[in-house]
Amino acid sequence: MLASIIKTPIAAKISITIMDAFVVMRHYIGNNECRLFNIETKIIEHDTSIAFLKESFGIFFENKKVSEIYFKVQIYDSHSKI
Repeated sequence: MLASIIKTPIAAKISITIMDAFVVMRHYIGNNECRLFNIETKIIEHDTSIAFLKESFGIFFENKKVSEIYFKVQIYDSHSKI
């Protein structure tokens, strides 16, 4: 569209370059469609695992009456809990 409005050799060259980029993108997406499907499958599996872990931790917190977990590298500020 740029080449039809401006009508210069540079505009035509840029328009062709843009169209070539879209063709390359179409081929890339077409060739990696299977890969994208595998990524989506992994995301669904991870979502299921995360939901299971949340549920498990929820049961743990209900039974232990623990409101927070502190890790080894985490700084604990006792004054903020008062």
